[in-house]
Amino acid sequence: MGLSKQKNVVQVKNLDTLFTANYPTRQRHGRLLPTSIRCIITGSSGKTNVMLSLLIDKNGLRFDNIYIYSKSLHQPKYQFLQRVLETIPQVKYFAFKESEEILDPSQACENSIFIFDDVATDKQNKIKEYFSMGRYKSVDSFYLCQTYACIPKHLIRDNANFLILFKQDDINLRHIYDEHVGTDMSFEKFKEMCADCWKEKYSFLVIDKEISRRLAEADVDYDPFTEEENQEIQTEKSFQQFRDEYQAMIKRDPERVDEFLEQYDMTPRVYIDGLIPDTTGEYDTTTGVHFDPVFNKLKLGNSTLDIDGKDILVDGIRYNGTAGLYELIFKSKPRGYKKDDLDRYRDILNSTNVHRRGYDPKQQIKGNKGYKHVHIINPLMFRSRASTVTGGIGGRGQQMQLTNIPYQYVYWNDVNELVDRLKLLIASEQAGHTGHNNEIASIIEELKESGVI
Repeated sequence: MGLSKQKNVVQVKNLDTLFTANYPTRQRHGRLLPTSIRCIITGSSGKTNVMLSLLIDKNGLRFDNIYIYSKSLHQPKYQFLQRVLETIPQVKYFAFKESEEILDPSQACENSIFIFDDVATDKQNKIKEYFSMGRYKSVDSFYLCQTYACIPKHLIRDNANFLILFKQDDINLRHIYDEHVGTDMSFEKFKEMCADCWKEKYSFLVIDKEISRRLAEADVDYDPFTEEENQEIQTEKSFQQFRDEYQAMIKRDPERVDEFLEQYDMTPRVYIDGLIPDTTGEYDTTTGVHFDPVFNKLKLGNSTLDIDGKDILVDGIRYNGTAGLYELIFKSKPRGYKKDDLDRYRDILNSTNVHRRGYDPKQQIKGNKGYKHVHIINPLMFRSRASTVTGGIGGRGQQMQLTNIPYQYVYWNDVNELVDRLKLLIASEQAGHTGHNNEIASIIEELKESGVI
């Protein structure tokens, strides 16, 4: 096949620049999101949680109005969202159960979010209009559906510019690849990337089809979040009020709290019931459990904490849920715990890294002078066992001797004390005193494990 350039040509110019040259594109939402959004959220579970997170997070959506068309408006999360929004006059809330009730895009209020949830079997004409015309009224559309292939391709899938994908089967993944990835990478590479993203439960992959254009058009001298610009859409103060009110109502709503607590046995219920409304500092907010109100989950750092009967599961690892272990995990000044509880708590600290900066195993332990850090966490992390030498054994094939001499445990309240002890032992050894090798080696090992050296 041959191609040839024509002598006569028609110059196609970008006329958009004539209208936008003196008016930089305003970033309506958080920097991670497109200015105009036509989003599909698909997967078996987790969709509503992500949607609500986009509504309440400071880096999420900005809006004056929320429209929801859903057959599942009865679910607690939407009912609770409605109760929250009713207390905030700056944000309007409109809900529809039937497709005939939906407003035409031309009648919708500007700077709005429209959520279409669980409506794949209903009439799609109005939804298609919003996905194709909503951007002209600054209405951002979100389509939530379990199965990607069930979403109409014409005008909805074809117009989507932002996709949030929970775990998919190969059939749906192939549709997504063909329609939104294509020549960017091979299908096998795309599957590999998705599998890596979906290793953890409720994790998801985001495809932002406009990020390259946003980066290319970015103006480093233009700040889209000045107070003046934000007032034209919605003040940050209003959004902060919305987020604060949402969190506060979750905590003080008796029905929601009671519903949440009913799933637990008596021992964990006592601690969780005290955690949610705590204002006295009795509960540990630095390395202890916190309640994630959006996901209705207990968290320990970045790790999920589940309770089965009395047992505690941290990222799926089961621990015997004694009263002492609950004290250590929840309280600022734990009491009534035993050595077995301390051993289990140390294992939990090492698996969650909740005591380290950024919950990162490679980072240092947090500098904290609170009771729990000084008297429990630091001694557990910097504990050094002094080896007991019972006599020399020479020759090949030597074996460790068992003795009745108990192990001696040395506790350190601060890493600096451990370093000072190491300096003292080295100085003593240089002065000719022997017998410190085991303790020196043990301290060095502790410092390595703690990320100090």
